[in-house]
Amino acid sequence: MIDSKSTSGGRRLWVASIPFAVLAVLALIALVVSAFGASQYRGLSTLLAILGTLLGLPLLILLMLLPILGPQLSRNRRLRHRFPTATVLTSQKAAGLDEALAALGFIPRPITHADAAPQFFGVVLDEHEVSLWFGTREPVKVAQFARASISNAVVAKRERYSGLSWALVLHFASDGEAVEVPLMPRFRGWFGAFPMSRASLERLAHSLTEDSDERPSLSR
Repeated sequence: MIDSKSTSGGRRLWVASIPFAVLAVLALIALVVSAFGASQYRGLSTLLAILGTLLGLPLLILLMLLPILGPQLSRNRRLRHRFPTATVLTSQKAAGLDEALAALGFIPRPITHADAAPQFFGVVLDEHEVSLWFGTREPVKVAQFARASISNAVVAKRERYSGLSWALVLHFASDGEAVEVPLMPRFRGWFGAFPMSRASLERLAHSLTEDSDERPSLSR
């Protein structure tokens, strides 16, 4: 269960959204009045319905996303506090991630539900390594990759639970075999609600490999 501290940011957003939610409800009432009420009130009711919809609907959508986004924001805030000079992002789970982490020895085989990656997790990037963090209340480092161990970083389409999307795919060599670790980072802005564009992912891929000339095999 997420404690009150880990959801404080989400609760503040809930409180700030209450006036807009009320406005959306009033807009719905105004829409009904404009459709079925007396003709002298229809013009004003229609105007209120349009204004209420334009202002209230985006906030209502945000309210529906808060149960998902709130814990992610709280986890990232904790990680940024621990690693103030690093880049902290949320990643969505891509197909093949569990198998890649198991192949690299970060999670055991056979892969159980308790060991599998969640749908959203934290990614911390600094000048030395890339690390994956699971959990929101108390984030736990599950995997870490030295940047020098990344043989290549490319942008490619990968499956996720809702279909194909662009992913940052990290390539490693482990025991002579190639292993691909797919990540789907999301923008830091807009509460992390949107995945990174292909162009942003390509810049990130370039930044991960531009400083390394030699790529040794991954070691934990």
